[in-house]
Amino acid sequence: MHAAEQADEAKAAFLATLSHELRTPLNAILGYAQLLKRDTSLNERQGTAARTIHQSGTHLLTLITDILDLSKIEAGKFELHPAPFDVRGFLNGISDIIRVRAEEKVLNFVCEAASELPDFVLADEKRLRQVLLNLLGNAIKFTDRGQVGIHVSVVSRTGTDAILRFEVRDTGIGIRADEIETIFQPFEQVGAVQRRSGGTGLGLSISSKLVELMGGTIHVESTAGVGSRFLFDLAVPVAGSEPLVPAATTAVTGYRGPRRRILIVDDMPENRAMLADTLGELGFDIRQAANGQEGVDAAIAMSPDLILMDVRMPVMDGLEAIRLIRKIAALGILPIIAVSAGVTPEDRARSLTAGADGFLPKPVEHEALIRMITRQLPMDWIEEQAEQAVPSRSDTTAVVAPSQADIAILHGLALAGDMREIRRQADRLTTLDGRYQSFADTLQRLARGYQSQAILNLIEQHLDRKQVA
Repeated sequence: MHAAEQADEAKAAFLATLSHELRTPLNAILGYAQLLKRDTSLNERQGTAARTIHQSGTHLLTLITDILDLSKIEAGKFELHPAPFDVRGFLNGISDIIRVRAEEKVLNFVCEAASELPDFVLADEKRLRQVLLNLLGNAIKFTDRGQVGIHVSVVSRTGTDAILRFEVRDTGIGIRADEIETIFQPFEQVGAVQRRSGGTGLGLSISSKLVELMGGTIHVESTAGVGSRFLFDLAVPVAGSEPLVPAATTAVTGYRGPRRRILIVDDMPENRAMLADTLGELGFDIRQAANGQEGVDAAIAMSPDLILMDVRMPVMDGLEAIRLIRKIAALGILPIIAVSAGVTPEDRARSLTAGADGFLPKPVEHEALIRMITRQLPMDWIEEQAEQAVPSRSDTTAVVAPSQADIAILHGLALAGDMREIRRQADRLTTLDGRYQSFADTLQRLARGYQSQAILNLIEQHLDRKQVA
């Protein structure tokens, strides 16, 4: 028994170290990708490249997180962190993410929420989101035509508690009866071989275990060639208060008032440079230090308004540096945000115990960074109004496609990847017949994003192969 426990501890330590070492370079990759995505001077192809880098980096981060989560669950060390959250806002956020993926495959996406849903419930929002995104992502992966949707209803409700039913439905290829028993096993990937790319086979296994930790069980109903339905019930307390930090709806481009000084302490030059570029773009005066001792010296010399302190560094680590700064009377109330590639609750607790005012996991997300700075400093931000979301196909009238001759031309251009000519043809279609406007607008939007596969899927839905052969 003792040997088994030691082996589990060694495995957990190895995976934690591996996660840290992978998250550290991802911090710079995703950070700069976020910077490039906000750069309005990029042309369309450059913007698409930046989005692709960010999407690929985010996918890699998800795989790292999945492996670490599974290890924690199997070791019995995984903890949920319930907090009040807005149910409809939560579902809207998921819908915004999934609708984009659905549109890339020219699928309708539907989100249905019962009118009697409570406004706020107490649950682990992050983990519930992880489960639903996994289920919806799989639904899209295995659906080529038709619809993917999430449906949330109330099974029962009292004044203090509710049982909510979450359902994910699709009109995809379905799952054979003999495969249903294996889909929740780690590293299992069922279905056609060509559909198994893009994952480790951990998503459904982790989702199942997370739902079990929340007190529910995922059930599957599926018919091969017709579609699938994944559902689970969760008993949750009804919460009576709003979350402490509502989601931001605007993008920050700068701030008003005197220039603020921020000290960035990190032993990795690329991570310092990324944070310096991100915050310098907003107008902050940035200073840098390469280890904890240099950070303490720089804090004494410059009296910054805020410090971003990496936790793990040579010479002197971030936690010791924070403790030393807290002993200096002139710097005692200086806001310090710990930044760490260690992302466990224990890592966060150690940072706050050392004297940090906040904790940011790596890779650092731009919005999370802004929210954390806002908590520590009184800021008068300059905000840019967010763009209106593009309506999904389920929110618009039926799309009218042009003639088969025009579809054949577009099909050839899509196969060739000629986005400029596709956009020109889309412009021409709007002059031919006003009924083609919705089809042409979709073409334009996908071509501007260089989404060649989505364009091909859209065109092939309207292609009569016999007529154009």
